[in-house]
Amino acid sequence: MRINKTQPMAFKAARINIVANSDNHGNVASMDSVYNTICVNKDRIFQKSNEDSTLNLYINAGDFFINGNKKGWRKGPNYTNFDIQKNFLRLLILKMKKQADIVSAKNAGEPKKAKFDALYTPGNHCFDGGDKKLYEALGSVDGLTTIMTNIDPNRSQALTKYDFDYSNSKFVSSKEYEIPDDKDKDKKHHLMVLGVTIPAMDYYNPGLIKDTEFLDKNNKKDAKMGKEDIKGTITAVRKKVNAFKKEHPEGIVILSSHMGTGLSKIIRDEVPGINEILDGHKHDIVTTRKGNTNISSLGEDNKILKTIALQIEDDGSIEREDIVYQVDQYKLSQSETNSIKRLYQGYTDEDLKKKIKIYDHYKAESEPVLSISNRGSEVNPYDFSYTETIRYSNSTLANFLTSALKEEIVNLEGQEDVDIVGVQSSIIRGGLKNGASTFDLMKVFDGVSEGLSNIKSGKVTGQELIDIVYENIEQNIENKTRNTIIQWSDVQVNRYELELLKHAGNVTEEDKRKNILVRGKDGKFTEIDPNKEYKIAIAEKYLIKDDIKMPAKIRERFKETGVTYHELFMQYLERDERPETKENDIDTDFTISYTRRDGTKSHTPINPSCAEYRVISEPLSDIKKQIK
Repeated sequence: MRINKTQPMAFKAARINIVANSDNHGNVASMDSVYNTICVNKDRIFQKSNEDSTLNLYINAGDFFINGNKKGWRKGPNYTNFDIQKNFLRLLILKMKKQADIVSAKNAGEPKKAKFDALYTPGNHCFDGGDKKLYEALGSVDGLTTIMTNIDPNRSQALTKYDFDYSNSKFVSSKEYEIPDDKDKDKKHHLMVLGVTIPAMDYYNPGLIKDTEFLDKNNKKDAKMGKEDIKGTITAVRKKVNAFKKEHPEGIVILSSHMGTGLSKIIRDEVPGINEILDGHKHDIVTTRKGNTNISSLGEDNKILKTIALQIEDDGSIEREDIVYQVDQYKLSQSETNSIKRLYQGYTDEDLKKKIKIYDHYKAESEPVLSISNRGSEVNPYDFSYTETIRYSNSTLANFLTSALKEEIVNLEGQEDVDIVGVQSSIIRGGLKNGASTFDLMKVFDGVSEGLSNIKSGKVTGQELIDIVYENIEQNIENKTRNTIIQWSDVQVNRYELELLKHAGNVTEEDKRKNILVRGKDGKFTEIDPNKEYKIAIAEKYLIKDDIKMPAKIRERFKETGVTYHELFMQYLERDERPETKENDIDTDFTISYTRRDGTKSHTPINPSCAEYRVISEPLSDIKKQIK
């Protein structure tokens, strides 16, 4: 727990308790720890919540949802991620409100409800399943208001049915609060909350947002966006802030921003009347201050929970305290997380119980279905954990996944001649581990919507394959975490050498041929024949890219395979033709064991090629030392 104070808190006129997080990315597996963080620290989080002059807010700056349309739940195949994730958001709000009420009653010495509200600003991943289905999910969450300041409501038909910006609507462009003074009951303190979403939907979700019009709509990634790209957003925020400040000069303005730190700083500089910016999208965990504005970055994946207390003093000044709770410190034991009654306790409404019943279903999906065994050796070369280094360097996880996809895709009709499978590494968002559940497996290829994860296959010449790989490497050298590398099943690339040559200012075609190799029939990597044809399989997400040359050159040749990465990988694990075996029957020391839907088990040898270097991102001499 880290505490930051501008000055010691003393007498007050009103208080705002804020609980904030962002970029949960559908990680419902760790939500019990988030609940417990709130339960354990409720007295500090919801201080003075019994007083009429205290308002408690939960603000989420986006991307609680990810890949909303994805299916794959073993015991509920018709459930989507939206079904699961919206119910965990509902539970989070219910738990939070209940804890605020407990503190209020304890402080008051009698039952007394706390003033509590929950606000949400969509992030780019929220729209992975389309705008209409997102709004259906958000609209079904009790006690939640969605704030979207930088949209054009007149051109956003998907929001028409929700009476956008009308009184008591669950979807608004801003929300205002009146907070009574703790001494002068005739005096009110005013708060306005705004919410902005990064408008680059044509980049993050091309073709998926059909009935919502964002101001500044564009197809740029955030790293390439600047002030000129968000003029409409700045104008919309400024207009709201100026009107509010004109009526309430000492009023407080909070901006929930799923824009990333760089763009949030631009808004701060252009609209100085904002007091707090709660920032998502960039995944940082920092608080910065300039002038009268604080920017609080909210992390990712339920790693932290940030609370901010704003105390309005009698003279109108604002005292501020923020606390960062490390959620993992409040992780519950297995027996505690299995206790469904913990979450239902205190809720007697039958309709509510039905709404959150899906939690039971999720718990049934939490049972381990995968294990990775290592017999006969203390050294395990197969580290299948996920780290962001997968975006620019060699990864045994990526090697295994691409090899598994290649092994499986050739079993599909019409795909028997696929030579190479490629996966943009930003699509891989989760690793494999002993005890992995269905949920863990659904997270593996969770970095893109299911629509853009559709695999297509087509033929390219050897020269085109070299150009595809080098163009991607060139982008990755420019920004190794944002322009992510493509991981290949049967291509080896010496990224290290190509980067040296690029910085020297001279990469020849011969250099490319020597440093981009393809696997031959003997299993060894050799130079690519520029005149030979290769059939590659890769997702729609790559083929629709228009910020580089090669996708447009080859996309017309690529046809649907009928599967996504997730579906193909699950077919690999579930494959019926693979006989049920006993682990001791496998000759190799390294196996992946999987419990199929019908309860049988398969034990699959791990291909030794997963431990090879397919992306060389360091000197070969260093790699040889590591291998020895």
